[in-house]
Amino acid sequence: MVLVVACATSNDEPPRETESPVDGGSKLPDVEAADAADASDARVDGEVLRCSGEFCLVDLPNAAGYGISEWLFSGVYADSTVGVWAIANGVAGRDDGATTQLLRFENDAWKVERQVQLAVGSSARNVRLVSLSGNGAGKLLAVGVSDVDGQGVVFRGDAAALSFTTEAFEADLRGSWFANADQSWIVGGGGRIFRSSAQGEWESAGTVEGDFSCIWGRGPNDVYVGGSVFDPDWGDNFGAVGRLVAGDGGEPSWLFARFDASFVQPFGVHDVTAGAAVEGVSWWSAAGAFAKSAETETGWELDAFQPPIPLRSFWARSSTDVWAVGDVGRIYHYDGTSWKPLALVFNGAPLTANLTSVTGSSAGELFIVGEGIALRRKAP
Repeated sequence: MVLVVACATSNDEPPRETESPVDGGSKLPDVEAADAADASDARVDGEVLRCSGEFCLVDLPNAAGYGISEWLFSGVYADSTVGVWAIANGVAGRDDGATTQLLRFENDAWKVERQVQLAVGSSARNVRLVSLSGNGAGKLLAVGVSDVDGQGVVFRGDAAALSFTTEAFEADLRGSWFANADQSWIVGGGGRIFRSSAQGEWESAGTVEGDFSCIWGRGPNDVYVGGSVFDPDWGDNFGAVGRLVAGDGGEPSWLFARFDASFVQPFGVHDVTAGAAVEGVSWWSAAGAFAKSAETETGWELDAFQPPIPLRSFWARSSTDVWAVGDVGRIYHYDGTSWKPLALVFNGAPLTANLTSVTGSSAGELFIVGEGIALRRKAP
C-alpha cells in the first residue's frame, strides 16, 4: 500500500547543472599504499594514470557542492533509449546530511540531474536510495529508506520526460528489478516481496520471516529473491534464496533454499548480497560462499569459483558475457566457462575502492561505480 505520493517533475526542482564543478575525477588510490611491484609494473613516472586496461576513470561532480564529503554510488543502469543513470549518497556518519542524488552520464562525465526527496517544500525529507533498475525503455526504479524515520521509499518515473515520483512505502526496501518492460519487483526487510500491477500499483507477492536485499531473474515467471531467512533449528537468520515456481494447480509459489552453517562459513555474514540468472545457470553470492544452480533445478551447489569477498552486483550481456563487482576493487568476468578476475591499477596503485554496481550496453560498453569512484569501458 502506498501511503504518500510526492511528485518531482522537471519543473519542481532547480535546473540541472549542465556544467557541474568536477573534483578532478573519481577517487584515486594513494600511491604510498601501492605495492612496489604493482607500481613498477604500472610504469608510473609521477603522472596520474586515468586508464587501466580497457577501463578509465570518469569525472565526478564536486561532492562538497552537494553537501557531502564523498560520492557513494549505490546503483547504475544503462538504458539504450535514455542513456546511463546512477544514484549516489553521502557518507553515513560524516554529517553528510544531503539526500540521494540522481546522476546522468553526459559528455564523458557524471552530472547531477536532480536531488531525490520524499515530499516537497517544508515537509521534504531526505532519502537514501540503495538500488537502481530500469526496463530498457526509459523507465527507472530505485528503492531505499527515509533518512528521518527509516520509512520505505520508492523512486520511479520516465527518464525521457524527466518526470519522477517519490513515494513513501509500507516496508523498508533494499532491492529492485524489472522482469520486463511492464512489470517490476521490489523487496526489503521483513521478508516482504512486491510486484507492480498492470496499472503500476504495488501488490504483495509474498512474505517470509527474514529480510531480502536483492531480486533477479529471467522474466516474470522465473524470479529469484536473496537475503536471509529465519532458521528455527539454529534460532538465527541464514542466507537464503527463493525461487518463484509453479505450484499445485499452476499457481506460482515461492520455494526457498536456506543455507545453514555447514554451507556458509561460520562467523560469516549469512546474507545473500547479489544474484544473476542467464540462460542455463543462476548464481548468488554471500560472505564466504558463491553458488550456482542449473536453470531447470531449484537446488544449489558451491561454484568452483570462490571470490574472497561477497559480490555486490552482476550484469549480463549474454550467457557468455557476465560481469560482477564487489568490495576492495574486485571485478570478475564470466566467459561462459569460468570466472576470471581483472586487476586494475590507477595512479600507480591497485584499485581498492569498494564497488557497488555494474551495468552495460548491448554493444559491450560497461559502467562500474562504487565508493568515490566511477569507471567506464568503451564498447570494444
